[in-house]
This record gives sequence, C-alpha cells and structure tokens, in this order.
Amino acid sequence: MKKPRKIDDTRLLELAAQNLSQVEIAAEFGCSQYAISKRLKRLKPPPPSKLDDLTPQQAAFSQRVASGMSPTAAAFETYDCTTRDSAKQIGKKLMAIDDIRGSIEELCNDCGLTRGYKIRKLKSHVDNPDPHLSLKALTEAFKISGDYSPVELNVVTEVDIRALVALLPG
Repeated sequence: MKKPRKIDDTRLLELAAQNLSQVEIAAEFGCSQYAISKRLKRLKPPPPSKLDDLTPQQAAFSQRVASGMSPTAAAFETYDCTTRDSAKQIGKKLMAIDDIRGSIEELCNDCGLTRGYKIRKLKSHVDNPDPHLSLKALTEAFKISGDYSPVELNVVTEVDIRALVALLPG
C-alpha cells in the first residue's frame, strides 16, 4: 500500500503563493526546508520550448536539421520544393531566423550536443596526427569562427594602360 504524501502539492502552492518562506512552509507540513525546496522545484513547470513558437513546418525543419540533415535537404523534405536551388534558398532563409536557430540549438542541447562538446570534439580532430583530417578540421573551425569569411576586394576595371606603362622603369 502506498504511503500518503506528507506534502500536499495544492496546499504547498497556495502557501508559496502567499510568499511564505520555505522554512515557514516546512513548519506547516512538519518536514525539512530541503524537502519543501525539492518539491517546489519538481512542481515548477518546465520552460516553454522554442519549438512552440514555430509553425509546424518550421518545427519539422528544425528537427531535421538538428538530426543531422543539411538545411537544403531538410527544406526539400519539409516544404514543397521543385528544385534543389529553391530548397537551398528556403533553407538559407529559414536558417537566418533566430527562433529556428535557437530551436535547433535547444534540440542539440537536449541530446548532449552542447556548444562546448562540439568545440572539444572539433579540437580533437584539429590535434589529429593525420594532416588531411587536421586540415579539414581547421577549415571547419575557421568557418565556425568567421575567420574563413570571403575577403572583399576592390577591383578597378577602368585602367589607363598608357599611364601604367609610363610608370615602368626604363
């Protein structure tokens, strides 16, 4: 036979809503403050998921990307795309939305793929004695950090060749 619960959850929440301290609530129930603290933590509702703010298609896209698909492949499966180029454009636009990126990060964190874990894993590949693997990992690290971004060049298209030739010695 199951022992009746010493702490009545409804009464506990009522007392907490009255801004009583945990020590006062513990005295009311005849238990420790730690037991009250632990029970209040369990009764606290979980924070809302970022997926709740997305449309069903956006949520499905986020789940597919978090599972390892590329944004293009995820967009191709989730949206009505006729060509790979249209899926690539949709995937690029979706990945620019903060809520979608946040939901993907949340899904990865739930699976233990935190940013710190991914960085440590990438570091182990960068430190690999195989130069091909190490260089590939460095390339990925540069892309992630933004050090691999395209360089903007200013190219002059109209050049006076006679003026350049006149500058040459001899």
